[in-house]
Amino acid sequence: MRWQDSPYTLNLLLSAAIAALFAWLAWRRRSAPGALPFALAMLSVAVWMAGYTICWAGADAFTQLVGIKTVYLAIAVEPAAFLVFAIQYTGKNHWLTRRHVTLLTVIPLLTLLLIWTNNWHGLFWKSMWLETGEGLTILRWERGIWSRVNAVYSYALGIFAFILLLQAFIRAPRLYRAQAGAVLLGGIVFWVVALTNSVNTSRLLQDRLLNLSPFSTALFGLSILFGLVGFRLFDIVPIARTRIVEGLDDGVIVLDAQKRIIDLNPAAQRLFGQSVVTAIGQPAAQALGEWRALAELCCESEPERMEMRLENQDYDVRASPTP
Repeated sequence: MRWQDSPYTLNLLLSAAIAALFAWLAWRRRSAPGALPFALAMLSVAVWMAGYTICWAGADAFTQLVGIKTVYLAIAVEPAAFLVFAIQYTGKNHWLTRRHVTLLTVIPLLTLLLIWTNNWHGLFWKSMWLETGEGLTILRWERGIWSRVNAVYSYALGIFAFILLLQAFIRAPRLYRAQAGAVLLGGIVFWVVALTNSVNTSRLLQDRLLNLSPFSTALFGLSILFGLVGFRLFDIVPIARTRIVEGLDDGVIVLDAQKRIIDLNPAAQRLFGQSVVTAIGQPAAQALGEWRALAELCCESEPERMEMRLENQDYDVRASPTP
């Protein structure tokens, strides 16, 4: 192995240390929903940055190839880990069946296998060569078909995870909106950097803009730091409230300040024949028009309780304003 003086080594190592720190903080809270896959995602980021460090510091093809393979080890693992974090954080654990988890790992495992056996088939990199410029030796390559498959896979999982986090932010109770916002911001920052890097690593190794990655990763860590310390991320998970409400046999309807429906649990959907998609955003008086007394009760500003007959059954109905 031969080494060269790179202007990015210190920043990349610092970014790796930041990611490792957050992996450790999440590991300490691993019993909380989403903490374990988040720790794995952050560990992948640390490995990712360590691989980039080797890429920039190496002065020969063998050393830089070791760094590139280390980078792709993280790129193969991180999208799936981040998606599992988003699934658990948003309370959709029932999606994580053995079959789904197995399918989720197929492409990462194939990617790692093809990377480490690329000399035999050229499916990940068609060719490689060294270029020297501005005092640095750079390993360049031509991408193979599987490199593009892996990029599409990473994009797809990243977008799906982002949608889940965005949905959690939109639907989070006001008490947890700041926490969900910290997670969403971290997801935005991270995936902008992560997916950009995965598009064409060889070009980034030549492009001076690579020095923005450590700062973007630090910003992501800062966002999660606010979630951990300021909003007790992984200590108080808002989805725990959602699980309770979703599992109740009693119907629950949530209104905003304008008396519009912003949520209703499955029991309420069955009772009133309304789905979340059609009910959310409607004024309570309109959505519950067939049950005039209930609609009027929902519009009260003070706590109220009454008995009501709906669909030939008697119900005990309570209305309580949120603080």
